[in-house]
Amino acid sequence: MFARSAFWALAAVLLCAAAYAEDAPAEKKTDDDRHAATTEETAKPEPPKEKYNPFSLSIPLSDEEDAPSIKLRFFGQHRTRYEIRTPATYTAALADQTSVQNFNMRTRLGVDARFPGNANFLFELQDVRLWGDEPRAAANTVNSSGFEGLDVLQAYFYTTNLFDLGIEAYVGRQKFTVGNQRLISTLEWSPASRAWDGIRIQRSFFDKQFTVMALAMLINDLSRVRDDEWMLGLSLRYAPNWLK
Repeated sequence: MFARSAFWALAAVLLCAAAYAEDAPAEKKTDDDRHAATTEETAKPEPPKEKYNPFSLSIPLSDEEDAPSIKLRFFGQHRTRYEIRTPATYTAALADQTSVQNFNMRTRLGVDARFPGNANFLFELQDVRLWGDEPRAAANTVNSSGFEGLDVLQAYFYTTNLFDLGIEAYVGRQKFTVGNQRLISTLEWSPASRAWDGIRIQRSFFDKQFTVMALAMLINDLSRVRDDEWMLGLSLRYAPNWLK
C-alpha cells in the first residue's frame, strides 16, 4: 500500500514538473547576447581576395592607403611545332611531290597596363622563325621563310567603359575576329598569326547576349601605288544563354 502511494506521488511530481517547464517563460537574453546577435546580423561579408598572380604588379601613385594604382599584367607564350608537308605545294599546276619538314618556333612576350580611369594599354612582341633558317644573328630582316623574326604583334590603347556607357574601344595594332572567323580571324595556326592597324568599338546588351561591333581596319599592301585603303565593318552577334 505504501509503495503504491509513493509511486503515484512520484508520477504526480513528474507531471507537474513537465507542465511547469512548458509554461515557464524563455530565458531572457543578456545585453551581451543581444549585442552579439546584432553584430552578426549587421556584419558585412568581406569581399573575396584576389588570387595571387606572380606575373602581375601594382604600382600605387601615392602613399595613401586607398591611392589609385597602375596594374601591370605580364604574359607570354612559346610554341615549337614540327611540320611535314607532302606534297610541298598545292597549286593548279603539276603538284610538287617532294616533302618538306621543318620546326617552326613562336615566342611572345607582352604587358597589359591598366591605369586609373579605365585607360589601358597593351603591348606584345613576337618572334617567329624556322630552325636553321637564319644563318647568323643579324638585324631584323625578312628571312627566306617569309617571317620577319622579331616584330610588334599588338600595341593598342583601350577602355572597357567609354564615357561610362559600357562601350569598349580599342585603337592601334590589334587582333580582329568577326563571327565564326571564316572571313576575318587571327589565324593562330600560322606561326606569325595576324594583326591589323585599326579601330574597334563594341557594346554588349542583355548580360552580353547581344553585341554590336563596328570596326575600321587599315589594309596594308606593300606593293600598293595608291593611298591607304580602309575596310569598314559592322557586326551583330546574338548568343542567348540557353544556347551556351
